[in-house]
Amino acid sequence: MTLRVWLVASVLLAGAAGAVAGAAWTRHADRPPTYLEQLVESLSLRPDQTAAIESILSSEDRDLDQWLEESLTGLRERVAERRTRTEAELLAVLDPEQRERYDRLMTPAR
Repeated sequence: MTLRVWLVASVLLAGAAGAVAGAAWTRHADRPPTYLEQLVESLSLRPDQTAAIESILSSEDRDLDQWLEESLTGLRERVAERRTRTEAELLAVLDPEQRERYDRLMTPAR
């Protein structure tokens, strides 16, 4: 079997295995029920109530996602500022040759 045929067969087999695993996962009965599913079952919600509560929960999810992103944006800025300050302090300790070596060392990471 040539390498190309083997690679194509491997990719196809992996794709098929992934599809089967994905289908099995979505049908997995052992997963815990969602909050909405718990409410539907525990409160015997009607379809109109379920739809309304689903909308309320989706709105909450959007708000929480937005607040989290806003928090992370501020955190990212603070981390970047601190890293800049740390590097300046570190460079102040090094002699010129060490700074040059440091720059070469850090070039791939920047």
